[in-house]
Amino acid sequence: MANKGVSRLAIAAAAMGVLWSGQANAQQASGTGRKGGTTAAPDNEQQEIIVTAQRREQRLQDVPIAVTALSAAELHRRGVTDFETYLRQTPSAYFANGESQGSEVKLRGVGNGTAQLSPTVAVYLGDVPVIHTGRSINSSYNFALIDMNRVEILRGPQGQLFGANSLGGAIRNIPNQANLSGFSVGASATGSKTDHARGNYAFDGTINLPLSDSVGVRLTAYTSQQSGWYSNVYAGGPRLATLARPLPLPPPVLARVPGGLLPRIIAANPAIGAYSAPAVN
Repeated sequence: MANKGVSRLAIAAAAMGVLWSGQANAQQASGTGRKGGTTAAPDNEQQEIIVTAQRREQRLQDVPIAVTALSAAELHRRGVTDFETYLRQTPSAYFANGESQGSEVKLRGVGNGTAQLSPTVAVYLGDVPVIHTGRSINSSYNFALIDMNRVEILRGPQGQLFGANSLGGAIRNIPNQANLSGFSVGASATGSKTDHARGNYAFDGTINLPLSDSVGVRLTAYTSQQSGWYSNVYAGGPRLATLARPLPLPPPVLARVPGGLLPRIIAANPAIGAYSAPAVN
């Protein structure tokens, strides 16, 4: 009986030792967490994202609707250069690129199942809506994202702020504004080769020119060529592209003046094979 009592006492002491050790570790861990929290706050402030999802500047966490905001740094990190690429990486978003048959965008599954009817998601370049005209190559949403400040994806009905055709939500592609602090120039180029076809390339450039303390000009230009994956075997016919997607110029901010006036010009000249379909908006 005495041996059993000693064994029980040893087991109880061991259990208390484990419990005490766990409490000490928990206290040490919680103390470390409090110390780390004080140093993490400045990082959160530096990474704070300001959006205009409700037509006014707000912190992302203060917006009372479901919003996904992608900054220019995040777009660069993901290697995103066009509308289709980031949309395919966005949860609850769907993009069907029908090329010459038109394109369709859905958010949260809200759509009409065809590109020939009015869209259910409003797409904007800055504050300019991208016009969807059904079966038209010029209405393709797959434009280039060059010199963008951020992308805002708003889920749910947005008719009050963004008008018709926004039952599923709205997507705002917001370009950089003219910077009045100084002159700057930027450019980039990419190239590749498709087997048994011609080369592929893309060029873009941006010029920022402050004219005064309150007026500045920012111009952005972009061009690309994507070769096809097959050839036209019809006698005498040119090599066919893969119904090349039109990549219109992003909206360059031509001027920044008091009162928020931001004139823009959007122009594109997409080509499919030997055919050209110019468009100016």
